[in-house]
Amino acid sequence: MATAAPDTTQRVPVGALLARLGQESNARLRRSLRPLDLRAQEFIALKQLELLGRCSQSELADAVGVDYSNLATLAGGLCDSGLIVRGRDGADRRRYVLELTAAGRRLVARADEAIAAGERELLGALEEGDREQLHALLQRVADGAELCPTASACTE
Repeated sequence: MATAAPDTTQRVPVGALLARLGQESNARLRRSLRPLDLRAQEFIALKQLELLGRCSQSELADAVGVDYSNLATLAGGLCDSGLIVRGRDGADRRRYVLELTAAGRRLVARADEAIAAGERELLGALEEGDREQLHALLQRVADGAELCPTASACTE
């Protein structure tokens, strides 16, 4: 049985709300990261690496949602900054593996705190339980659309 399309004549379409909230959330994310001298894409790569643990460059590229060559450039900069280490996989010398350094873990923790403060402000109209539910629902939508996989979606 087919479900009827949502009636958008009496409300703003979900896509329009998500687009506007996405713009605002992205702007707040960038403002939160600026004092840490960290770009959004760098944070996303570091955060995914924290979630995945030691992984290959191609696995991280998939998790971040970027082309492998772009991830290699990004990883090179993060290595130069001392935030990650890149080395050959002992089991497969053709494969590079990445891992957060202690400095990378500390920076991710500081960024998490800054981002959480911005999210609390943006989502201030919601109670804590509602914020958690919203996050879970958005994660399900993102996972279903294969936009930003969770750590469990990537295996070595």
